[in-house]
Amino acid sequence: MWIEVFSLGVEKAWLSERLHQISQEDCLGRFKPFLNLLCRRSLQHFSQSGNDDPVKRNALETLVIFVRCLLAKQMSGWEIMDVFAGGVVESDTLFAVRIFSSEVYSENSSFMYGRT
Repeated sequence: MWIEVFSLGVEKAWLSERLHQISQEDCLGRFKPFLNLLCRRSLQHFSQSGNDDPVKRNALETLVIFVRCLLAKQMSGWEIMDVFAGGVVESDTLFAVRIFSSEVYSENSSFMYGRT
């Protein structure tokens, strides 16, 4: 299902507005499972798709909007880890595997900085 979502163009204004509308309480409560999944799947498709794949670009755009909107809510560090990954322990695994591994970084660095 998520590959189909990220195959579509990102409606940036719509997504941003919807994420800004969610209260901090709802981010930590009823919407937390969906927000965890959105973060995980965005990272997954960004890290696993080829550089020329629109799925990679759409996953990254989704992730940037997600991060920007949630950080604007002024949550504490543990709350951010809880919303992004499901908790402190899960965040270590999620971010270590998806973002900071040398393979993902080196593979995606030219894409992220617009180099070919």
